Amino acid sequence: MNDPDLGYRREAARLAEALAQRGAKTSIIEQLAGLSKEQARRVIRVTTGQEPRSGPLPVSIATLLANRRRHARLSALARIFLALNPTPSALDARALLRTWDLFVYLHGTAAADDLKPITFTELFILARDLRIGNAELRRCQKCGLSWLLCHQCGTHLVACPYCKLGLEPFFSHP
Repeated sequence: MNDPDLGYRREAARLAEALAQRGAKTSIIEQLAGLSKEQARRVIRVTTGQEPRSGPLPVSIATLLANRRRHARLSALARIFLALNPTPSALDARALLRTWDLFVYLHGTAAADDLKPITFTELFILARDLRIGNAELRRCQKCGLSWLLCHQCGTHLVACPYCKLGLEPFFSHP
């Protein structure tokens, strides 16, 4: 006998495992893989050998932009996400996994001067905020790079982080 839901459940389990391997929190796995809270927690325990991290998700990307270096790194993450998902109409787990894997391959998760590494949770919040219009990429007139503009951030983060860090000579054309 074929159970029509068996294929769906297997796919959800594989997806949940892939998310757990990348550090997704319980609520993200619940939402993206369609599992219950207890199922998501069990997947995290089995996959990582650790207890799931508790606590709420950040309300917006505004809470994650602690300094210009993080702003620059999250801008790079946003560029990768939008390059792979030009019109993100929904939070697609596979798109988030592809984005995360490419970002980690290219940039790693932490810079030597970052006290807090970039996480999969931050990608999820970033993608959500880009999708609902709380953030967008803007192209800098000076260096030509796209940078993350957060509509809920204060005035200290409404400029190109690459130029503010003094990196424009690396990107400017002679």
